[in-house]
Amino acid sequence: MYLAEISSANIRGSLVSLQQLAITLGILISYWIAYDTSHIGGTRCAPEIPYSGPLLNGSPTFDPYNDVPVGGCTGQTQASWRIAVGFQLFPALCLGVGMLFMPYSPRWLMEQGREEEALQTLSRLRRRPADDRSVRFEFLEIMAEVRYTREAMKAAYPDAGSFRMFINNYWIFFSSWPKFKRLAIGSLTMFFQQFIGCTAIIYYAPTIFGQLGLNPNTTSLLATGVYGVVNVSQNTCKVT
Repeated sequence: MYLAEISSANIRGSLVSLQQLAITLGILISYWIAYDTSHIGGTRCAPEIPYSGPLLNGSPTFDPYNDVPVGGCTGQTQASWRIAVGFQLFPALCLGVGMLFMPYSPRWLMEQGREEEALQTLSRLRRRPADDRSVRFEFLEIMAEVRYTREAMKAAYPDAGSFRMFINNYWIFFSSWPKFKRLAIGSLTMFFQQFIGCTAIIYYAPTIFGQLGLNPNTTSLLATGVYGVVNVSQNTCKVT
């Protein structure tokens, strides 16, 4: 939503799509970091203790209740997970700090009645002076749309207070079949996108590949990385 509000119309769709591509690219990088760091200090908790868990393809698997020696794992080091967590903290820290310098969207400022600030923000985002013709045109376009929406809501609900007006901004989607239809299409599309299990595969890919018979410590992580490559390639095709 934020990207859509601050971007210009000619690149708005591309930027929103690039956000999804960036997410899948980050997931891909995390997969391969997990695979690489899993080899630090070995891939077994205690090499001297044989696995005693349930059989998988005729071989016993790791049982965390019985296969860990007193005092903890001896075949792995804490660096195998500390390094992975450290890599994750760095981009999160950059995002957290960067958010402090991100401007309010011009549309939100306009809705708050801060029109001059909205114009200056729009000028900054477009990297053009505030009196530039294209900046002024976009500014007036946003102003007209915000004012039209505000006046239309006042005409539809003349006696509504601020809280009721806030509720009506959402209730209006249920006020007629065409509006509800658009809401339903968008909501159900996102619902079924998650319902088919793509997110579950992303988060539980090592476990899923392990249950399919791959080595849960190494090979399943490698297969997960390959899945990440496929995921990024498909999103790249969607963006282009």
